[in-house]
Amino acid sequence: MMTKVLLTFVATIVLYYTYKLLFGKCNRFEICRITLLTMSVFAFVFPFISIEISKPLPEYFLTLENIEILNNNNVNVETESVNNNSLSFLQIISLVYIIGVVISFVKIIFNIYKIHKIKIGKKLEIIDGFKVIYTSENHIPFSFFNNIFIPDNTNPLILKHEMSHVRHRHSLDIILMEIMISFQWFNPFIYKMKKELQGLHEYIADNETIENETDKSNYMMLLLQQCTADNYNAIANNFSFLLTKKRIVMITQKQKSKKMVIRMLLTLPVFALLILLNTQCDNPKPQNQVRGIDVSTEYDVESDG
Repeated sequence: MMTKVLLTFVATIVLYYTYKLLFGKCNRFEICRITLLTMSVFAFVFPFISIEISKPLPEYFLTLENIEILNNNNVNVETESVNNNSLSFLQIISLVYIIGVVISFVKIIFNIYKIHKIKIGKKLEIIDGFKVIYTSENHIPFSFFNNIFIPDNTNPLILKHEMSHVRHRHSLDIILMEIMISFQWFNPFIYKMKKELQGLHEYIADNETIENETDKSNYMMLLLQQCTADNYNAIANNFSFLLTKKRIVMITQKQKSKKMVIRMLLTLPVFALLILLNTQCDNPKPQNQVRGIDVSTEYDVESDG
């Protein structure tokens, strides 16, 4: 099990930097979103993908001469002691890992519970098929699946932004990333992938919100005004302003599709190399087989007594 966990750790590092190199400055956000999700899922799936390699094993004849067999009882005891210590250390590491996974899943469940608890006693309105819950708290508007949580008197553009999150099912992306984080809770690169994905969600929603707006400056001012509000929940699609500066820059840029196909094709060799790495781990170099043994000589046995 721990081997597959380690392989996933290595894969997230490789794929994260591959994404940053090929797509870090790309403004085709939906394509980047699909690519990043594919890379993230692949990092967890590829340890279970391997190509079986079978090679004929060479045959050797071995001649043993002048073998002296000593009393090695003490050596055996020391070896067994070392093996037992190594096994205990691995068990401890596995136990710590499992505890971390359980705690991470508990956090997901708790955050979902917090979101559903907000709806109790709050004003609910159905707008264009979306459930809009009005809260009295001063928090950043956010959405979770078909539910949109906004303070009273929220600007319609902000509501339109959250509707875009719901329409593109961004909550599914976040839940998927949170599950993967649970299995790699110690891995900083899976958190970086989540942050990149959340940024893409905001860029997609921003572009859709201002698509038919002639004056984009009004929307950009709204982004700046919301910076003082509180971020309510880690697993919701928050109207995030940590990326405010970059979002404003992205709003002013036009989307380009230059060399997108080439970039996507360049990811394929990386996937292939990772599968090859897993294949090497699953198919270690076989030991040479000994078919015949020609033993000639004497045996000097030393023993106590």
